[in-house]
Formats: sequence, structure tokens, C-alpha cells
Amino acid sequence: MSMRQRVKEAMDFIREQTKDLSEERYEEFLEQLKFELEAESELCCWGDPEEE
Repeated sequence: MSMRQRVKEAMDFIREQTKDLSEERYEEFLEQLKFELEAESELCCWGDPEEE
């Protein structure tokens, strides 16, 4: 499975799990998800070394 396909499937799952949220709550969800992805990236040493 290609990386693009994996991302598409993850986004499909996210949309399915959040379809009942209001626009405001979905925006809050995305902000939290963004934070979690950034934290995961740092844990995996994927962050930009220039930022450290």
C-alpha cells in the first residue's frame, strides 16, 4: 500500500469518526490531532533539527 493510500484511509477513518461533530468541535478535534501528530513526530526524531 502506498503512503498516499495510507493517508487517504486514515483521513477516511477520521471523517467517519467525526461526522457527528459540529464545525466548531471538528476544528477543535483537528487542532488536537495536529498537536498529537507534532508530538509523535518529535518522539520519532522526525522534527526539523534546525528548530531545536
